[in-house]
Amino acid sequence: MTSIAKVTRKGQTTVPQESRSALHLVLGDLIAGSADAAQVRAAHVPLLPIGT
Repeated sequence: MTSIAKVTRKGQTTVPQESRSALHLVLGDLIAGSADAAQVRAAHVPLLPIGT
């Protein structure tokens, strides 16, 4: 899957719907990102329920 997203003046971007679905992201979820000279990678950061 390849998606294109624009970077705003403030360095923000929107995660495309196709990528959000593949990562099972919903409103308020966190993602972790890493980058090298050629690629940016994102991963869903699962939150543990309080009390576990």
